Amino acid sequence: AAKVDRRLTPLRTVLRNGQTVEIITAKGAMPNPSWVNFVVTAKARSAIRHYLKSLRRTEAIALGQRLLNQALGEFRVSLDDVTPEAQAAVLGELGMKDLDELYENIGL
Repeated sequence: AAKVDRRLTPLRTVLRNGQTVEIITAKGAMPNPSWVNFVVTAKARSAIRHYLKSLRRTEAIALGQRLLNQALGEFRVSLDDVTPEAQAAVLGELGMKDLDELYENIGL
């Protein structure tokens, strides 16, 4: 929410010169994807897109790790059982630089 000239207004309210704006946030607040449609500056649009992209990457990594552990579990193996050398060999063969990139590709 936002206050414009000390009155509560929606975030999408168009501002005029000279107005005072106060943004009200919560501790766990995150950008909403729909905000990209009504922000005016390229900097704001870029910041929102960057946040959403990093959030999607984080979620994809977590999902990929769960899926890989689940698949390895079918063979009664966990990722902790795979040696670092074997992990490096697989990453090299797939052309990936680290496990997070592997998890991200699995999760997407």
